[in-house]
Amino acid sequence: MEDEIWLSKKLPPEYILDPPKEEKIVDLLFQNMKDIRSDIHSHVVANMIKIMAITVENRNFLHEDAIAENMNILKDSLLDYLFGRE
Repeated sequence: MEDEIWLSKKLPPEYILDPPKEEKIVDLLFQNMKDIRSDIHSHVVANMIKIMAITVENRNFLHEDAIAENMNILKDSLLDYLFGRE
């Protein structure tokens, strides 16, 4: 909940965080993705995406020269989770 409060302060005023709506959207995406694992936990995916957003938003606290590689690793990890790659 703490991260949602922080995130909501960073978003434009017209955007409203709506976790149930976001979960429905993620579920719809999962239903239409080919070769996705059947045991995906939508909250894990949502957290991974939020971690990526928080990373970009707070890049001034990180080593700038490593952020691109960090984001690639996070992306690959998310794709591995979604598609069961090892």
